[in-house]
Amino acid sequence: MTRTITAPGRFDIASLVQGRFFIAFVLVFTGWSLLSTVWGLDRLDKATLAPWIQARSYAGQIAEAFAIITHPALVFAVILAMALWSWRRRMRRLAGALSAASLVIPATAAIQLMTQQPRPASPFEDSLTYLFSGYPSAHMVAVTVLAWVLATLGQARRLATSSALRSRSVAALLVFLVLADQWVMRTQSTSQLIGGILLGLTWASGVLVVTGVGPILQGWAGLGLPAEQNDKRAAVIYNPTKVLDFGLFRRRVEYELQAAGWKPPLWLETEREDPGVKMAQQAIDAKVDVVIVAGGDGTVRVVCQELAEQGIPVALIPAGTGNLLARNLGASLDESEAIRTALAGRAVPVDLIRCTTDAGESVCAVMGGLGFDAKIMGNTNADLKKTIKAGAYVVAAAQQFSLTPFDCTVKIDGEPVQDHSSIMTLVGNVGRLMGGINLIPAAVPTDGKIDVMVASPTGARELASLARGIVLGTDAKSLDYQQGQVIEIHADQPVACQLDGDYAGTSRFFRAEVMPAALAIMLDAEGPRPWQG
Repeated sequence: MTRTITAPGRFDIASLVQGRFFIAFVLVFTGWSLLSTVWGLDRLDKATLAPWIQARSYAGQIAEAFAIITHPALVFAVILAMALWSWRRRMRRLAGALSAASLVIPATAAIQLMTQQPRPASPFEDSLTYLFSGYPSAHMVAVTVLAWVLATLGQARRLATSSALRSRSVAALLVFLVLADQWVMRTQSTSQLIGGILLGLTWASGVLVVTGVGPILQGWAGLGLPAEQNDKRAAVIYNPTKVLDFGLFRRRVEYELQAAGWKPPLWLETEREDPGVKMAQQAIDAKVDVVIVAGGDGTVRVVCQELAEQGIPVALIPAGTGNLLARNLGASLDESEAIRTALAGRAVPVDLIRCTTDAGESVCAVMGGLGFDAKIMGNTNADLKKTIKAGAYVVAAAQQFSLTPFDCTVKIDGEPVQDHSSIMTLVGNVGRLMGGINLIPAAVPTDGKIDVMVASPTGARELASLARGIVLGTDAKSLDYQQGQVIEIHADQPVACQLDGDYAGTSRFFRAEVMPAALAIMLDAEGPRPWQG
């Protein structure tokens, strides 16, 4: 049964307002540009020209040093650094918006080449800041966009009202100081300085509209928060080693919950000895409406295992290296969008797999099995994984020089046993890995079936063909795919085992049984479903 939660309606209004602001700024900048470059504003520029100062005076040297520090090229680098900071904290849409904002610098250079408007006479004509055409002022464009970035990050970090006001005040002060500095140096006329501010405002408002980050920022700012709460409550189970900035994450979750009218959440932190079992049980006991999981594939697997067939939907917040379940289900990898989907998405029932090995019984949501891939998981350095993410798996794979096959028998739904000499035998609920590799193409998380893949190359040529088939998604002679509801694998020796990307020791036996529609996952109501093509 599909359950839909109504999304907060404030975003449509925000988008409309942002669009109108953008159109207004475009018209004002266009009009000012025509006045400045075509009809001319010479009388204004002459009347407001700053007094002449000596370049080598104390005031002149201070002004020139400040102009170099705030040079557009340096501002460009600062904005890109902030975009990287946002990306690393899984604010992907915000990172895209900041990257788009930084493009105003080359856009300004292009406009300057078209206008070719001379600068006024200045004692700093030999300065780096006096290069190129004067309209619009590149300094003012850059600092206006930077001020917008600083104010935006203040909002995104969910600062307290006083801290957010300080952030905006610093941004406004920076614009004023650069404006005063450029005016004192006479490197640009008043009309050129105003044109730079207008272009910066136009570009910033355009970024809000094009990237769709404007409504998100309004939500982060807490605008239009409901005064009354409903009876809904969420539990947030998080892995502290995966959530990069817990203070920021907590503020964003709580504001989104408040915006949706939900009660304060139940915060549950996983432990080294318990990756989520006790926490999931606490969420069940609290009878929450949704469990938000922020962690890697291991944390997600344990929480899904405990919530299977409990009737409580799970929302996935990407915080791991692979985030394989989220990728396969089409869940957003942007933290902000994922949080909103947890509250305003659609609960989609998906299958799970009950797995039994020599170590006992557990549940997985992605895939599990025996062989080469499990050996890679076991040899992956945890510290290296934190540093180079998915690259750690490549390093571990490169260390597996010998691919010693193991003999195994595979039984599907009680049908006759199949014998294989395999390097890897996997069962999958879904089939996609990082990098777009579709390891098990036919795997569908809603079909009530399990897919099994047996890789059994007999030589270097078949091994190369197998690797090519996996990467490119083409057929390979040594790859065998089957489907069923119960899969049993018996190996002739203890073989490395993995469950949802976590090394699970070694085992001679692996049994997988489908659990149809055992768990509901919160997904974007209008978003894509990768398994539907």
